[in-house]
Amino acid sequence: MKKHFVATVLWGLAFFLAGSGGAAEKMEQSPFTNTELEQFITDYPTFTQWSSKQNPMVDTMHGSWVLAGLRYNKDFITYLKEKKWDPERFFYMLNHINTGLLVNAAEKKQAEMKAQTEKNQQKSQQEMAASNQRMRAQMAVQQEQIRTNPYIHPAQKERILASMKTSSASLNAGPVSMNEQQNNWFNSQEQAIRNNPYMHPMQRNQALSQLQQARNAQKQNAAMPVAKSLTQEEMQSDMQQLHKQWYVNQKQSIEANVAIPPPQKKWMLDRLQEQEKYLKESTSRQSVAQPIIPGEEQSLINDNQSRLTDLFFKKKS
Repeated sequence: MKKHFVATVLWGLAFFLAGSGGAAEKMEQSPFTNTELEQFITDYPTFTQWSSKQNPMVDTMHGSWVLAGLRYNKDFITYLKEKKWDPERFFYMLNHINTGLLVNAAEKKQAEMKAQTEKNQQKSQQEMAASNQRMRAQMAVQQEQIRTNPYIHPAQKERILASMKTSSASLNAGPVSMNEQQNNWFNSQEQAIRNNPYMHPMQRNQALSQLQQARNAQKQNAAMPVAKSLTQEEMQSDMQQLHKQWYVNQKQSIEANVAIPPPQKKWMLDRLQEQEKYLKESTSRQSVAQPIIPGEEQSLINDNQSRLTDLFFKKKS
């Protein structure tokens, strides 16, 4: 489910970056090589500089998806050819490199969320184990006090110890919540106080009142917000919200940028809308995800992750 969602999102983003219905989608392209990638990295700044000269304000935006919007710009196509680039090959590589970087970003986010969830779970388990140990130690002391108390009738003593043994067994029965552990302890204490025939009524009432105050304080503490471990469904929901916000931000950025010619702006907004629609439809089908890009391309992108990230996303000074 999680991998399917990530794959669907990235296919959608690739759809936006590459456009729809163009000739490139109809042409079979072979995976790019390391030589081609090195040439791409060398020439890419030249293309973004060309774009900035055409629209001076465009350098405030991410050049990779701005260049994707120039797919049908005749002047840019001519410029690519002058630089010895086949336009279809350039946009194929631009699309796949963008997609590969997005794959890495999504997987990194997923790994961080998973690590945080595991860390929270481990911390909770450690706290529960420590609480169990403290409760067992306290109960052992109380049991010994009852065993050695000469003023408790043997039958009553046996009944109290049996009750405490039951409570002690519940601590070793398996993982339970912190609240359940504390409630078990309070219940055992209350029962021990009520079953003690040698306590003066006033002393018993005072002990029960103090125990109730402690129980109330525990409930207040339990109501305080604590670090939450995310389930897989919650992690997926967070990812959906992140990508939803991404669409909103991109749309606002495109609409507000006066440097983009109206025809190009309309094309980019249309592609963004198509991509968002594609994402919603794809996530509802729950189909088996296919590889995003060829493995050899992803390996090259991974090996050049830092260089490509700076190339695509580092803001110009």
